[in-house]
Amino acid sequence: MLGNNILQVSADHEEKTDQGYQRRNFVRQYSLPAGVESDKLRPTLTKDGVLTIEGPAPALKASERMVPIEYNDEKEKEK
Repeated sequence: MLGNNILQVSADHEEKTDQGYQRRNFVRQYSLPAGVESDKLRPTLTKDGVLTIEGPAPALKASERMVPIEYNDEKEKEK
């Protein structure tokens, strides 16, 4: 984890071949959404080499609110 909610993923792979050695590496950086807690991220790696990183979504601000509507029919009450 780098500062400012930047997640850095890097990998190195080296293997011996008939012609010698083969080495591969990569580095990727991802910006995490504001409010993501880096200590709650959960990385998993499959046997096929697929890396998945999961974590809880930050709390969203409510943009809508429910307003209860009461039915008040004066004509019904008069009957």
